[in-house]
Amino acid sequence: FGPRFEGDGFLLVNKPQEWTSFDVVNYVREKFNIKKVGHCGTLDPAATGLLVIVFGKFTKLSQMLSGDDKSYDAKTLIGTVTDSYDLDGKILAENDYSSITGERLREVILSYQGEQDQVPPMVSALKKDGKKLCELAREGIEIEREARRINISSIEINSIELPYAEYSVTGSKGTYIRSLCHDMGKDLGCGATLAGLHRTRSGAFDIADAVDIETIKTWKRDAFKEHTDKLLNDKADFFAKLAQENEMTKSKELFEQAKLSIPGGVNSPVRAFNSVGSDPLYMVKGEGAYMWDADDKKYIDFCSSWGPLILGHAHAPTVKAVQDAAADGLSFGTCTPREVEMAELIKEAIPYVDMVRCVSSGTEATMTALRLARGCTGRNKVVKFDGCYHGHADYLLVAAGSGLLTSGTSSSAGVSEKAISEMIVVPYNDIEATKEVFAQYGEEIAAVIVEPIAGNMGLVEPVEGFLEGLREVTAENGSILIFDEVITGFRLGATTYGKICGVTPDLTCLGKIIGGGMPIGAIAGTKELMRQLAPLGPVYQAGTLSGNPVALAAGIQMQKSLKSENPYPRMAEFAQKIEQAVNAKAKETNGKFFCAKKGGLFTIFFTEKKSITNLEDVKQCDTEMFSKYFNHMIENGIYISPSQFELGFVSGAHSEEDINQFIKVALEFLNEV
Repeated sequence: FGPRFEGDGFLLVNKPQEWTSFDVVNYVREKFNIKKVGHCGTLDPAATGLLVIVFGKFTKLSQMLSGDDKSYDAKTLIGTVTDSYDLDGKILAENDYSSITGERLREVILSYQGEQDQVPPMVSALKKDGKKLCELAREGIEIEREARRINISSIEINSIELPYAEYSVTGSKGTYIRSLCHDMGKDLGCGATLAGLHRTRSGAFDIADAVDIETIKTWKRDAFKEHTDKLLNDKADFFAKLAQENEMTKSKELFEQAKLSIPGGVNSPVRAFNSVGSDPLYMVKGEGAYMWDADDKKYIDFCSSWGPLILGHAHAPTVKAVQDAAADGLSFGTCTPREVEMAELIKEAIPYVDMVRCVSSGTEATMTALRLARGCTGRNKVVKFDGCYHGHADYLLVAAGSGLLTSGTSSSAGVSEKAISEMIVVPYNDIEATKEVFAQYGEEIAAVIVEPIAGNMGLVEPVEGFLEGLREVTAENGSILIFDEVITGFRLGATTYGKICGVTPDLTCLGKIIGGGMPIGAIAGTKELMRQLAPLGPVYQAGTLSGNPVALAAGIQMQKSLKSENPYPRMAEFAQKIEQAVNAKAKETNGKFFCAKKGGLFTIFFTEKKSITNLEDVKQCDTEMFSKYFNHMIENGIYISPSQFELGFVSGAHSEEDINQFIKVALEFLNEV
């Protein structure tokens, strides 16, 4: 064996029949005394052709080197059925294929080009319950397998001499040619099995560059090193590109580190980027309309910390107010003058508000508002709307039930049926359904809670008469109407949407913007209701950091700046520019997307619909297309919310150049949809 070979690299082998992929790996390991050797993409013993062998540090790259596409020369035997879908297995049937013509066989083979769902064979290395399917198959166990989405990009027929067909096929990673033959047999009605397979390409590597085992047998260590060094040199451009595409960025490093100490690596699930198929970005700096990640990449930000940063990052007057407040002390656990000032500012901005109670988050605000409504009415049932999010209190993590008049069902583990038994979920914008619920349960309903403009299923505006209808039906039945304006409060004007649309709720929940970027929430309402909160009334609410002086300093300054700067007309103008550009492109290309807009808020929905009114409409959106759109925007320096079901935020810090860049990058993608 000689001394240990310490190099790193790869070797392309033309695997002979009857050698397994592991036979080749073990032969290379033993002949050249290499500690770490692996392969990229298994070939069955009966199959021949290109096998990519990796050694040293390159064993960590096996998944990357195997490539997205692989090409094969395949041979199918018509009429024969085996338990393994190839001739290595037990023959189960030999059927008559005399009715099959060459033209029919050609038609069926070519029909498999394109995307499709394919069920893997039992002899695959996929795992089920921790055991490989091939191991289960050897034990005589067959289990149901889930279909996987694959793409066969090309099929070229080389010859048809029944009962055989020979063809060349290129498929995405995870494509099983055995399953292709099996499906072919089902479509022909007589069965079929794989009779021969020769891999000609794997990702960037071609069979023309492979050496056979007999040649390797003649090599000494120097010849092996010379050959593999030459391969590395020949593929230098490929590996440079691979390194760039798979660079371990600081964000990726931080995420890997975070996963060891933080559940899922994140402190709020949407930050995990699971729905868009990528890893989260770690931001380290923000200024105006821009953010910089840990790798110093700059983004134009259209997420605005999910809404609070209406005047952009590090807004100078707000930052100074925070610095001045922090210099005097971070928290006292006592009353402070800023609590009075904040309450008076909110009252001044919202004419129908008499009193304000500050808390530390939007979830606390909605939780307190519902407790207050139940305490004031002596009732327990609450009506909410499907697709509206009001924080993560147990009884608010509820989805629609099986019927309109049934209680909702839990949308999270750990939430008991008892906790949500008094919640009734109604389709958003359906006032008739709401009236039907009140006809059945009116005397038991304590409150209706609603986002007056839905922002947690994308931008969904209330239809004409919906909010007015809610005001009417709650007033008639003595129920409390709660507007959750954690997002919309001070977003469309220096007040609430309730004030703008002319519908007066009994209670209003606020957050986000009123904290200027600091954690905050607030409940605001009439004195008749608010005086029922402790210490005046029997409804208890408390919080160690409620009314935190530093958070209030940020919020107070933000409200003053919104009045003096009045960014609202400009934000609405910019959002309209985005809306018009996107919808013009949809009309021009007949694209399956459209942009909804209200003030400085917008959402691009990937759907055939041209308007969205409720959650069922939203569920029909193409989330895979949104994922591609999101990653395109990120790659091009535009940061948007990582979910189809969220909002885009234009801020007062965005310039016309920022908006034009957003439109340019978005249309580059939308032009291809």
